[in-house]
Amino acid sequence: MSDSPNESLKGLLAMGMLAVAAFMLLFTFTKGFIGGMLIPRGIPVFGGVKFGLIFLIFQLGYCYYFDLKKGFLLMAICLLISMPVALSAPWAGTFARNWLIAASWLSAIGLGVGVLHRRL
Repeated sequence: MSDSPNESLKGLLAMGMLAVAAFMLLFTFTKGFIGGMLIPRGIPVFGGVKFGLIFLIFQLGYCYYFDLKKGFLLMAICLLISMPVALSAPWAGTFARNWLIAASWLSAIGLGVGVLHRRL
């Protein structure tokens, strides 16, 4: 990224978001894809409404702090895209819960990749 401390922080936080989202997706929500969860104890933590809300609020704050207007749009698009994922979710739960979880990791991946590829 750039030499400025703000750009370095932006990149580090983007990598952190990607790491959390990848961990959520690969290690806790793989039940329907590989026949079992790799870390079943992660479901109460990463599959909870509280974590999903906190993760989305963090992303909104990230977009606000770094003035990423396209980031807000990307998050809204991810909310819409995550609806079909929530409908066919392999993990148990209500549609609203699944939608919140899917939206949180999908938008984190979108923001992280967008920032690291300098699209946002």
